[in-house]
Amino acid sequence: ADQCLAAAKKAWTWAQTNSSIHFSLAGGTGNYEDDNGSKSFNDEKAWASNELYIATGEATYYNATDFLNDNYCYLEEPSWQKTSGLGLLSLVNNLSNLSSLTSIQKDAIKTKFLNFADSLADIWDASGYKIMTNRHWWGINSIVATQGLFFLDAYRLTSEDRYLNAAVSHMDYVFGRNPTRYSYVTWLGDKTPQNPHDRRSASDGISKPIPGYMVGGACNNDCIDCAGAGKSYADDQSNYTYNEIAINWNAPVVYLMCGVANTFLFKGAYFTNAIIQTDSKHLQVSVSNTLKTTSVTSSSASSFLVKVGANDIQVTDLSLDATSKVLTLT
Repeated sequence: ADQCLAAAKKAWTWAQTNSSIHFSLAGGTGNYEDDNGSKSFNDEKAWASNELYIATGEATYYNATDFLNDNYCYLEEPSWQKTSGLGLLSLVNNLSNLSSLTSIQKDAIKTKFLNFADSLADIWDASGYKIMTNRHWWGINSIVATQGLFFLDAYRLTSEDRYLNAAVSHMDYVFGRNPTRYSYVTWLGDKTPQNPHDRRSASDGISKPIPGYMVGGACNNDCIDCAGAGKSYADDQSNYTYNEIAINWNAPVVYLMCGVANTFLFKGAYFTNAIIQTDSKHLQVSVSNTLKTTSVTSSSASSFLVKVGANDIQVTDLSLDATSKVLTLT
């Protein structure tokens, strides 16, 4: 970690000194333009400066860019070409650790983030597919997952259920609640892609694909607000517009999936049909589909440590609904 941080500092210093030098690939594929219209790379600078500030606590990094100003770098959901949102996400998730920021500065970060989340949520509210887009771009599922990630962190910041509902809705789309009925992640669901655009999976001599790939999904770049936009899909290994996979596509869906599961777990929604055993200090909860209980016998302790996997959660009260068998922990 220390070596990586030292290298990051050197890279930042070099980039500041040589800002007019731009990378260009000589030949081959993957030479995608990344100038965002100005060749300033302000979004990359904003991301790097925010991450270096979080890692070092040195305010000079935070003050090196004007990232809260849309005229400096316009905020969009992150992609390979647009990275300013990544720095903002990192700041939002580390606000409690940024002691050198004033309350006014922290509020400005929250406002920037939540204004963006609200702009996404307004479109989500009006969407027939219940996703925040009216255009099915190449790699649409990565956009859907990334938007879900923003909604999830907005919920964590505010505890407003509107954001959580939007996050779950975006996850649902990826996993099958869409016009094709495909769960777009290999092996997860009863109708999943079998032919991802991936040389490793296609050449390993195994008929089934490598598990856990999220493919790009239904794609029609020329179709805006079209009724059939979400239906333009074929499970074809050679068709990269439908079935390409990428690490920066998989990353947000993993974050979203784990974050939603963790959120509902801690809200008590998964404690259904529970068998409860208690001692003076611990409440052990195991889930059963066949055995049910309609009462909870608590110990005399003022609080419990609830074992959820490897984690202990401290709770001061618990109740079990006799009808739904849902255990609520507070």
